[in-house]
Amino acid sequence: MQADLARGILFAAMLLMAPVSVPSLARAEDADLARCLNARTGSEQKQCTQALFQSAVEEMKQVHARVMEEAAGLDARTSGLRDGGGAAAIAASQHAWEIYRDAECRDVVGRGDGSGRMVWVFGCLAEKTRQRIRELKTPFYQR
Repeated sequence: MQADLARGILFAAMLLMAPVSVPSLARAEDADLARCLNARTGSEQKQCTQALFQSAVEEMKQVHARVMEEAAGLDARTSGLRDGGGAAAIAASQHAWEIYRDAECRDVVGRGDGSGRMVWVFGCLAEKTRQRIRELKTPFYQR
């Protein structure tokens, strides 16, 4: 009897905590992402978020290439610093960021099964990639 009561209390507590522990992309500030999440079917949501992610990846590649070119130019002008170069630091940062993004979106947000799982994964990937684009476009000291 007490075990049933304890299970019931535990279940109720889990239900109360669920909205806190599950990320809500529906509250995303990104209007494009919100549009995707408001699509009529799960299939449409997945296609939309996947396309949003692919578009963000293409934009990030362009922005990253420009940032790397600028850093390489600065490195060439300041080659006496012997710190390994800004371009190398940015490349290492980008690599680490991609590992973080993929782990966060695919392994944390995408944890579990279900038909909507990939909507969440692609939505997360798109959102984080767009955030990274803003970071790359604006040097830290200007943020």
